[in-house]
Amino acid sequence: MVSRSKRWLAMLLTLIMSVSMIPAGVAVALPNEEVEAVNLSPASIEGSPTAPEKYDISDFNEVWTSHGTFANRQRNGIPIGNGRLGALVWTSNQPGNGSTGTGELRLQISSADSWDNNGRSIKLGDVFIKATPNPFASGLPIRQELDYENGRQIITAGSDPAVTFVVWADANNPTIHIEVSAPDEIDIEVSQYSWRQNRSFATLAMNNATYAHIADRRSDNRGVILNTEYTGQEYADIVVPGRTSDVIWYQRNETSMWDATLENQYIPKGPVANPFVSDLTGLMQTKDPLTNRTMGALIRGDSLAVDGSVSSGTTLRSTEPGTSFRIDITNNTSMPENVSTWIGEVQSESDRVWAEDIEDLREAHEQYWKDFWDTTYMYVTPEAGTPSDSATTANNFTWNHVRTRYLFGIQGRGENFIEMNAGMFGMERTDMAFSGSPRNNYSPDHKPWHTWTLFNQRFTYWSMLQSGDFELMMPFFNTMVETIATNVNRVQSWWGQGGIILPEHMIKGGPWTGCQYGWDRNYNNSRGTQLAINDPAAQQSPWPRDHVNIIATR
Repeated sequence: MVSRSKRWLAMLLTLIMSVSMIPAGVAVALPNEEVEAVNLSPASIEGSPTAPEKYDISDFNEVWTSHGTFANRQRNGIPIGNGRLGALVWTSNQPGNGSTGTGELRLQISSADSWDNNGRSIKLGDVFIKATPNPFASGLPIRQELDYENGRQIITAGSDPAVTFVVWADANNPTIHIEVSAPDEIDIEVSQYSWRQNRSFATLAMNNATYAHIADRRSDNRGVILNTEYTGQEYADIVVPGRTSDVIWYQRNETSMWDATLENQYIPKGPVANPFVSDLTGLMQTKDPLTNRTMGALIRGDSLAVDGSVSSGTTLRSTEPGTSFRIDITNNTSMPENVSTWIGEVQSESDRVWAEDIEDLREAHEQYWKDFWDTTYMYVTPEAGTPSDSATTANNFTWNHVRTRYLFGIQGRGENFIEMNAGMFGMERTDMAFSGSPRNNYSPDHKPWHTWTLFNQRFTYWSMLQSGDFELMMPFFNTMVETIATNVNRVQSWWGQGGIILPEHMIKGGPWTGCQYGWDRNYNNSRGTQLAINDPAAQQSPWPRDHVNIIATR
């Protein structure tokens, strides 16, 4: 449990970070000041109605009537999520990336808490769902609707009467549900697909523009840099063997670059005596947030069994035809000493959710989203006689407010704050072919922004103050708490005094992002100087020195 003193320190740091963004003429009350209450209810504002008009949110649902066209890549995907677990969802009848191209519903599963041994935020993997007879065949109608009000997607495929797939990430459980219904009996096949493989990143140059921790930086631009100090290693996902009625796969960090990162940045693990805050007992112990982190999922369903003819053990098939199927994908992320513990955890979670009636789960899920949308809403309407283009602009204001809150809601309940540039749904860079590497060397994990950019992250959370999404704000404060020990120890090591420094670009746990801080500290092309890698007094390279978010000293 996080101590109250640490949480208050995190909130204080956040306040300091935010002061520069307060508009002129706005008063800010500190906790001990006496402030006269201000009534901001609509009825108190001159000229406003006594109650705001509310829109029918279903008017803003979005509909697609064609298969994905991006060669089975995630740019086809439409997001769903429960704040921590989500997926990009699309239909496809094209081959590639694990697909035969005969037609399927495809989910690319994401978790807000998935960090690999290199400090990259990674996806969990893909899941394909096929039906026989095939409703996704070329020439047959397809309709995919994003239902904002209920936090779900409805896909209808095939000729009338069509097969229906309802996909939703349970707001109250770590599970994605797929409900399949058909007018006539069908067979179902569910397959898991992973793209990661055992390889060194020496064969996969990480461009600095991806902001990956294992990239390096040797100039003030974002050129192509291969980190020669720590090349990094990617590991293939592991499928648990011997399963008969479910598929379990995971990615586990048996080791990580956490220790190498601290050593490179001269950050002691602690405990370090520090008088920055008297009630923290003066001791700061960093915690490795990467090693032993295990993330993956279990897939199961009605009358589904592992297809023994598929040697990988990644495919489930229906044991008998049916007109309705329930498929659950249950995620677990934890940091046990042994992977057997993680397997037991994901099995237990799946069993618990599977035992619940799907009708009850759906009702509770829909209630969560009703409460979410009732918390706050904005409805912009044009005045009478307004030209049509202005009316469209007014409508788009409302629509974009719905979209923005939805994107916050489906990924804002993880351990840490939402990543910049699409968060856990960040997409693969399709425009990069670095260092002559072939395009197919890249994967959905090769995306921009694997790290946090504190200045940019704040904008997301300012709007949550206004909207009352306080649950979604807590990961921001939790992140600040998580970074305290690392960055207090940094100040003590570098300057021998109490204080804390928060980098502009940082990885989980608080160290600077390697691609900004640098791994070869003897090289500094932009300033024409040599930095002594073993000299703590020279630890601030030009980039970190110019991109410090906070320096607070005692």
